[in-house]
Amino acid sequence: MGNDRRHKGHILVSLSICCAMGNDRFPNGPISVSLCSVPWAMMGPPKGPILVYFSVCCAMGNGGGLPKGPILVYLSVCCVTGNDRLPKGPILVHLSVCCATGNDRLHNVPILVYLSVCCATGNDRLHIVPILVYLSVCCAMGNDRQPKGLLLVYLSVCCAMGNDGLPKKVPYLFFFLSYFLEPTDPLFVNISKAYMTEYQREFGLDHIYTADSFHQMVPSSGDTHYISRLGSGIYSGMLAADPQAIWLLSGFTFYSTPRFWYEDQVKALVTSVPPGHMIVLDMYAELNPLFQRYESFYGQPFIWVALQNFAGVTQMYGSLGQLNGGTFHARGWSGSTMIGMGMAPEGIRVNDVIFEFYVENLFAPYDRPIQYWVQDYLGRRYGPLCDYMVRVSQRLSRSVFNTTNNATVDLTTGSIVSSRPQLNPPLLPKLWYDPQDLFYAWDCMVNASSVYYNMDLYAHDTVTITQQAMTLISIKLYDDVINAYLKKDLKRLLSTSEDFLDFFDDLDTLLRTDRHYLLGTWLDGARALGLTLQERSHYEYNARMLITLWGPNGERADRSSRHWSGLVKAYYRERWQLFTLKLTEAIESGGSFDQSKFDQEVYTRIEYPFTLDTTIFPNTTLGNQLDMSRSMREKYFPLTKSMFFTRLWNVNRKRIQAGG
Repeated sequence: MGNDRRHKGHILVSLSICCAMGNDRFPNGPISVSLCSVPWAMMGPPKGPILVYFSVCCAMGNGGGLPKGPILVYLSVCCVTGNDRLPKGPILVHLSVCCATGNDRLHNVPILVYLSVCCATGNDRLHIVPILVYLSVCCAMGNDRQPKGLLLVYLSVCCAMGNDGLPKKVPYLFFFLSYFLEPTDPLFVNISKAYMTEYQREFGLDHIYTADSFHQMVPSSGDTHYISRLGSGIYSGMLAADPQAIWLLSGFTFYSTPRFWYEDQVKALVTSVPPGHMIVLDMYAELNPLFQRYESFYGQPFIWVALQNFAGVTQMYGSLGQLNGGTFHARGWSGSTMIGMGMAPEGIRVNDVIFEFYVENLFAPYDRPIQYWVQDYLGRRYGPLCDYMVRVSQRLSRSVFNTTNNATVDLTTGSIVSSRPQLNPPLLPKLWYDPQDLFYAWDCMVNASSVYYNMDLYAHDTVTITQQAMTLISIKLYDDVINAYLKKDLKRLLSTSEDFLDFFDDLDTLLRTDRHYLLGTWLDGARALGLTLQERSHYEYNARMLITLWGPNGERADRSSRHWSGLVKAYYRERWQLFTLKLTEAIESGGSFDQSKFDQEVYTRIEYPFTLDTTIFPNTTLGNQLDMSRSMREKYFPLTKSMFFTRLWNVNRKRIQAGG
């Protein structure tokens, strides 16, 4: 390499292969293979895949001598370097290829291998570079299907390079960078064919394949000709394995990165495939339909898909109005290519009314009056409705279950209970409904308990609306704590903090009465999937991680938050207790609250240790659902009369009107 960091000298590669053989019919020592140096200075810098060819000599005996275990291949690549921008030591690659042979047949399909390459470079350049490697093992067979000659191995390494000659990463929307094999590379088609062939062998053939190569990340260029080639490359990979392949593409790709996927870019991608050979899922169509912006996806058929839930969060939420009219609007759109409807929620077993309504909508000839449908639904769910329940249907159908503006939805961070504590700026969950509508429905729901006392579905729904009302009330309790701190009123801070922490105890006690809101059930289900102690521990760790940090470093903490008994008290309350303690200490010491320091401390002391914990949580209920709901209503309903909630709704209403 020279100053431009491109190769100007020889790259020296040495390869040794150790074969562990079972008897003296096979090599009992390493097979040495040497590769010639490549004079890159003479040929110019690499512009495509680097192809390495090597052969493995296996002295085969008679029909019974096939390797029964893994063949271990260790590859060491040593680069001669010229300046401090070059590798200072060998690039170490450890490749393990498992050949499951069995009977008299050796695998005659390609094997996909991921190599981790650790490249120690000069100065501050340390790169841990995973390189996608496609390994194809071919074997010359005799009539008896036994190897009769050399095992030929072809190794092709492709790495997208940046301007500095280093491997290029593709930015992922949220928190990490991914390496991306260009669909325009011939290797992409080979890998696709290998993968899909194995997929067909395992699951059968229906000719429809999903490929969301740019989900929440974008191609390296917005050039429409380039994007068209990407689409053609992806589809070519499908055709290589199935000439009748149909590409099922998620439209959420376009929704999540709208500043890249303008009309021209979307058109270039979807029209890179022949008409009818792609089906687009218009995801999140209940609030953000894309078929209008992209002209019915430029002739490709699409399915109108509702999401309705992100990450399994347990808050009450729905968009009945959009579900009701949106599908009929899409059907009647001029030039519509809509061919179906569907749902793709990230979580279920919440908001039953929404799922019930949408499933019925699949067969409805026209839209329906929502309020009367909800009233009819509750009648089918509980039996004849009393006056209280009629009022419940009216308030819920126009409020919490009827969001119409996507900018108002913030489900994954919309709960003070499950949010990481924060002082500045203060947390302010986005609301799409007037809290008083929910409070009124809550009061009516509890008042109807004498009529439906022995009905399980009613008891569950009452706990659900009670916890939602308490979630709203937690916003005021949090605001009281913040105001006390800002006024440096220590006595008031101690009092409001105590009320706030008591609230978490009450919420956890309420949730413990309902089997649908138990952390223990979730963790027990995860552990039950494991066959060994190690597997059970691994599954529990992942189950805990999913509903808390979402990644070992809290990459998307609380995205999949749940209001569950056990989680509320052992995790959310612990975080808020530490928060109020730090606020108190700041006042007592005359200092200030350090948010960054707190974030690190809460992660170190509470959040990450929780994911490693193995404490057993109850998987059985305790207490009566309706009795506890009444108790919570008696204690917290007076707080709903506060002007705080009027001001809260006014702020949110103005934001909604402004489209923010």
